[in-house]
Amino acid sequence: MDPKLIFAILSLALSLGGFVNIVVQPVRKMYLLLVVILSLIVLIAAAEISLIIQHQRRVERVSQQITRELGPDVKDFQQLLQGLHEPEYSVASEAVDELVEANQIGHKILDLRDDNGLMYPVEVYYAK
Repeated sequence: MDPKLIFAILSLALSLGGFVNIVVQPVRKMYLLLVVILSLIVLIAAAEISLIIQHQRRVERVSQQITRELGPDVKDFQQLLQGLHEPEYSVASEAVDELVEANQIGHKILDLRDDNGLMYPVEVYYAK
């Protein structure tokens, strides 16, 4: 089940429970305000947590794609990005950074020469 849906249902239940309790009892303005504010805080926190979890799952999925894409080859970031199913630059960059920090892939700078003889430093990644 989708975590976003679970958080939405819990937030709705909390909100409805608070409002039913207020309707049954005599109306207290401060209590009503407190219930509304706490419900909003829970809803916003649940939404943020859900977004963080979804983002981390995307980064993990892209990390797996990158390790499969590298294989025995040496590729620069642009080549890695072209080989991904969902090539979003920020997610791919975060995935590459996490893989390098975890020492799952390596990186080095190679000097490449173009047709005119000019040298360009290019950062490449390789499987370990």
